[in-house]
Amino acid sequence: MLSPARLCCVWLCCALLFATQARAGDAASANADAKYDRTGDGLVNAEDWARMSEDDKHAYTRDSLLELGLAPDASVGKGRTRQLDYLEGLRAVYGR
Repeated sequence: MLSPARLCCVWLCCALLFATQARAGDAASANADAKYDRTGDGLVNAEDWARMSEDDKHAYTRDSLLELGLAPDASVGKGRTRQLDYLEGLRAVYGR
């Protein structure tokens, strides 16, 4: 069973992934996926995530949020930022 905090991170990650998918027709929304794609399929998935350096993971989450028009540095409470929540959500889905 996931803790409420982890569940919130997973939910945020899923919501952002679905929002990204919904905008897939918009050329601007595909920039982060294309930039950080390591397998050549045009999308960032678990295989790409495993191949990314820690710096690339941070940059990918930041770029993805910016493309969605969201402020990565926005506070979400308790000293946490939107980018940190998204990063932890992606780690929960894709693994470290």
